[in-house]
Amino acid sequence: MQAAEQLFLSNGYEKTTVEDILRKVGLSKGGFYHHFQSKEDVLLGLIDLMMDQVIKEVEPIVTNQGLSAVEKLELFFQKHVEFKKTKVKLLAYFSEQKLSHSLQLSRQSIFWQNYKPHFLTIVNQGINEGSMQVACPEQTVELLLVVFSYIKDRLPQVLDDVEAFGKYVSAVEEMTERTLGLENIHLHLLRFVDQENEEA
Repeated sequence: MQAAEQLFLSNGYEKTTVEDILRKVGLSKGGFYHHFQSKEDVLLGLIDLMMDQVIKEVEPIVTNQGLSAVEKLELFFQKHVEFKKTKVKLLAYFSEQKLSHSLQLSRQSIFWQNYKPHFLTIVNQGINEGSMQVACPEQTVELLLVVFSYIKDRLPQVLDDVEAFGKYVSAVEEMTERTLGLENIHLHLLRFVDQENEEA
């Protein structure tokens, strides 16, 4: 899978063949088809692996007792998108390839189901701390995740456009602040974006 990811990113998904992957790892066709049914199956495996890695990246943030809910929310969102930046081409291939719509929805649904409890834990902490005013936390989290999912799909198109990406970040910050009832608290969901702009 690591070899396939390297080839997808260097040569492009369409131009990479199963034979290319086999040559890179020295594997026989029989060995390949013992684990995967097709090149598409490899791409799906990489997407599944990436989703698992994202969840593992954010879990320590949620369980850190030394952070406030607002601090966790900022780190949570930043870690999510920061990780996705390194995988943006794979995400684009996943969206662009002629995979069945139901298959894509199924993968996304599984990811958000695993993501939701962590996000909800942060919101409930914010409610208990008094920094967040939310009447229906579970439903609110579900709706925010719909927005974050949209941003994920848009990321490959706007990532290289600093101005466009900055506007998306500002919009998400403002919407999240209002949705979670944050008063006199301005979120900085993607601090590294500001840092990159300053360096540029």
